[in-house]
Amino acid sequence: MNNNRIVYFDFIRSFAIISVLVIHVSAFTCVSIIPQFDLGPSLNWWIYNFDINFFKCGVDLFLMLTGALLLSRKWNIKSFLIKKIPRIIKPFIFWTVVSLILFLCCYKFLYFNIPPFNSFTEIINFIFTSQGIFTHYWYFWMILGVYLTIPIYNLFVLNASQNELEY
Repeated sequence: MNNNRIVYFDFIRSFAIISVLVIHVSAFTCVSIIPQFDLGPSLNWWIYNFDINFFKCGVDLFLMLTGALLLSRKWNIKSFLIKKIPRIIKPFIFWTVVSLILFLCCYKFLYFNIPPFNSFTEIINFIFTSQGIFTHYWYFWMILGVYLTIPIYNLFVLNASQNELEY
């Protein structure tokens, strides 16, 4: 085990992973209980409501861990970006291709009301906009923005006084 490892960060990361999984699994519960809501709150509704409110912090915890682990270090901006950006770009491209292949193979079974695409631009807009099927990619764009701004925030953190940091 690495001596520099901060154990409570591992616990926070574990809880964040579980939180994200619970939120995604609870979405299926929501779909099944919404039609029944007219009958009054059921046990499923209470469980779903608890899950959504208790476990919603998962992504926020991941972001806080990112800041805690990446700020207050002396980074060479170029090496930081060369190290971090490919680590998110490669999986993004891989899963985009996989998702697009699955979508193109199965969309007739899943989405009957999708108009045919007339241009490559329409395909790109369908994939990456909020109306598209890949709306879960919001996290990629957010973490890319975080990685691009970490060096700027880091300059402030390294040069700020304790009072400025606490503000």
